[in-house]
Amino acid sequence: IFHIFLGLWFVFFVLGVVRSFKFLSSYCSILRVLWQVGQLREVSNKVHNAELKLFLEVEKGMDLCPIASPDKTKDDILLFFKLYDPEKEELRYVGRLFVKGTGKPSEILTRLNEMAGYDPEEDIVLYEEIKFEPNVMCEPIDKKVTFRSSQLEDGNIVCFQKAPSVVDNEQQVRYPDVPSYLEYVHNRQVVHFRSLDRPKEDDFSLEMSRLYTYDDVVDRVAQQLGLNDPSKIRLTPHNCYSQQPKPQPIKYRGVDHLSDMLV
Repeated sequence: IFHIFLGLWFVFFVLGVVRSFKFLSSYCSILRVLWQVGQLREVSNKVHNAELKLFLEVEKGMDLCPIASPDKTKDDILLFFKLYDPEKEELRYVGRLFVKGTGKPSEILTRLNEMAGYDPEEDIVLYEEIKFEPNVMCEPIDKKVTFRSSQLEDGNIVCFQKAPSVVDNEQQVRYPDVPSYLEYVHNRQVVHFRSLDRPKEDDFSLEMSRLYTYDDVVDRVAQQLGLNDPSKIRLTPHNCYSQQPKPQPIKYRGVDHLSDMLV
């Protein structure tokens, strides 16, 4: 049984296809909402570890009861906002807003600073998170151009942060902006290392990037082991079926990236 409050907004997020978000609302769309939920359930049941979770965000009044969202016009766009903190290396959801397609991001900067807990005049930069797979696509948003001209539509995700400064570079922030952080998350890989004489026991684990070169990998391992010469380290691939090392080690600089070592 589905209980749907009239006037509430439903947004379906299609993973990997951000520009294809489906935005549904009002009584005339109820049957279509139920039909799409049924379709999603059918697809979910056909894949491994199938689990379908739907979340509905509602506004609550003083009596804590759900209240209807404002009437939406053709010029209204529903956007979702994430805040990035380079020092914490954290990207989190902070809220959503209805904006006018003919409006400009510069008109909502004070509201975004309020969401983030910043000073009203804090200089912030905005990015559109377009997709995460198979490759990250995250583009800067011109604050002086209208939302419609920037091709922003219902359900799009906008990430924002304090404007990067020279101070960030001096503090050696690893990922100073949203695109670099998303690339890091996309390529992040935790690798477990085992000694050849104890092939079934983890010695240590390191967080690396799948784009690391051979030299990057052995440098990190050398740091972990306290060795001065990384070139003396030999790495042997792991056979996930036998849970044993493969017969031959990886040739010195014989692969381009960490991802090639993990095949």
